[in-house]
Amino acid sequence: MSYIKKYLLFLAMLFISGIIVYKTFAQNNIVTLNKNNSGYQLLSVDLFQQKLNSLSNAQIIDTRLPEEYAINHLINAININAKQDDYAKKVEALSKTTPLFIYAIGNGRSEQLAKELTSKGYTALYVLDGGIGGWIGNGKPIYSSVKDNFSLNDFKKIIADNKLVLLDLHTRYCPACRKLQPVVDSLSNQYGTALKTVKVDVYDNPSIAGNFKANAVPTLIVYSNEKIIWRKTGGDIQKADVENILNGLITK
Repeated sequence: MSYIKKYLLFLAMLFISGIIVYKTFAQNNIVTLNKNNSGYQLLSVDLFQQKLNSLSNAQIIDTRLPEEYAINHLINAININAKQDDYAKKVEALSKTTPLFIYAIGNGRSEQLAKELTSKGYTALYVLDGGIGGWIGNGKPIYSSVKDNFSLNDFKKIIADNKLVLLDLHTRYCPACRKLQPVVDSLSNQYGTALKTVKVDVYDNPSIAGNFKANAVPTLIVYSNEKIIWRKTGGDIQKADVENILNGLITK
């Protein structure tokens, strides 16, 4: 190889290395800025559990209503809800040197508390993305004061006996879930016997809920011939989303 070719090859390699270093630097800065801007980390169910399990000491905060907390909560969690009379006292009692893990039914109340604590100087803050519905929906360990009134075998029999099944995973305390209920009821009435609708409150049925790997509630799942062919999570689910799937299956 001639000297000129060697020199050009060296310049090319130097240029590529420069791009890689720049991208790495830029990505690291972006991550740092995002973390500093929010003051807390929003973690998926698995990452939240991994982080929690990696620490020997942690504070776990359930920001839901006391009656929700009484039904179920993460093991060792304490209840701090903004509507409680002793809310301010409980917040002030939290340690600033011990990592805080915060959750709600969704992200609203948990992120609100995380922002408040950030303003008070707390730094090691972790919020469960999707809330406790996703925790239950992924079969993570939880304290529950209720026993399942609907078994997995019950559900397996339903999907075996019905060609089309619409599964609605929700909780009565979730605003987005309550908003979606008229849509589910309308679909059930619209398709009649062609569609079997099953509603499962994950608070009342934590064991079965863990089989569906739902990262949040509400989650709708359509089964056809015992197989999942569509699923969607979140408060933005539209009736047309489900109709498009069902119409294509029913006309076949």
